[in-house]
Amino acid sequence: MPERNQFSEPSRVTRRLLVSEEGLINEVGHWYEYCKSIVDIHAPFGIESYVAVHAKANDAVRSSMPALPVYSQTSWSGLHLEPNVVKRYLGILSHNYSVYRAMDSVIREKGPFDLIFAPTVTIHHVIAWRGLAAAHAGSGFKRLVLFFRNNAGYYTESSDIPKFRRSAQVLALILKSFSPLIRSGAVAFATDSDRLADEYDALCGLRPVVFPSPRIAERGGRGPKCAPNGRTIVRFSCLGPARFEKGIDLLQAAIKRVLGHRKSDDLSFVIQWNEQIRDAAGILYKPDPALLADRRVTFLTDLLSSAEYNSQIALTDCMILPYRRSSYFARLSGVAVEGLTAGAPIIYTQNTWCESLVRNCGAGIGVPDGDVNALAQAIEDMADHYATYKEKAVANAAEARRLNSAETFIEKLWGPLLPFGKIRGAEPDHSTSAYRQTSAVES
Repeated sequence: MPERNQFSEPSRVTRRLLVSEEGLINEVGHWYEYCKSIVDIHAPFGIESYVAVHAKANDAVRSSMPALPVYSQTSWSGLHLEPNVVKRYLGILSHNYSVYRAMDSVIREKGPFDLIFAPTVTIHHVIAWRGLAAAHAGSGFKRLVLFFRNNAGYYTESSDIPKFRRSAQVLALILKSFSPLIRSGAVAFATDSDRLADEYDALCGLRPVVFPSPRIAERGGRGPKCAPNGRTIVRFSCLGPARFEKGIDLLQAAIKRVLGHRKSDDLSFVIQWNEQIRDAAGILYKPDPALLADRRVTFLTDLLSSAEYNSQIALTDCMILPYRRSSYFARLSGVAVEGLTAGAPIIYTQNTWCESLVRNCGAGIGVPDGDVNALAQAIEDMADHYATYKEKAVANAAEARRLNSAETFIEKLWGPLLPFGKIRGAEPDHSTSAYRQTSAVES
């Protein structure tokens, strides 16, 4: 490990970044790609980066980023599903203590750091970070950025105003306690959509800064394939971990309906399904046998490397994202950003954050929340008029890439500590890169 830097070092220094993600165990989900992209976009500027990950992180994680396997547990293993209220709250306290111990050890042994970034923060972590800020702000780190990507409230079917359960008031109190640290600049709250920022502002009176995505896709250019009869084959993809809140059941039903009466080979479907899915009752939900048997449908069941995932994005003609409004009214979809920056049109749920994204810098078709018939019709309309939607998506891709550039992300993340001056147009020192910058973040 390079010699530790102190805050009193001379002007030409190596800045030090620590990313903390307890859920990072393997390549499943966007934790892997997201954290890897953060390391990759900083490497050309000589930033010394580390990523605190789960102790059981696999070889792919450890070999693709400077991993510190320090977390013994993850809150994403079902802690929030505990039916007993007392046990659930005790679990929250216990997990916060676990996070505190792990990060306190890293800061004492590997610090100090210029910047610590926690990209997935919930109530299972904020108490720990409040304690860590009290113990180490100014000595163990200069700036701590807590990133909120999950809803604190919920939305009724006809309302755009967030509602909060009584339990959310506990979270509000903890967040409000950060006020003096935020005013001093030692801590910053961040999120990835204006709607989610509004939601947290309504909860605690502290509006997070809105960050762009650090991960954008390669420019598209493949275009649809052609069948032996000369007809265009439009490839529809649903990438990212399949879940009920992402409408996987709606998607399967709509695809089945389309393929049931559309017998030609002018469309195909790719669904990423590389982890188990359980419904609200805890029953295992499986791929539809009819779709498994149809040659026009491919299920991606293996873990995908960065290169393989990037390839799937590049091969996609249209991204289908029938996310449920109750979960994604305010939340960002990294897959949507990747699709639009690649120049692919999107089929999305109306009155969600994704609709705003597509209208601003993309193209696609919106469908009502939970409407299988409308989703099936949108698939057919996209296939029948694909050239029109594709032309608009390609025309708007440059704006999508500008809004979600790596440079913009770095500027937002580092804020007043930005160590490169204004990085736009700067000449990064690629010789210092310890990890390859992937095509997913090239501009």
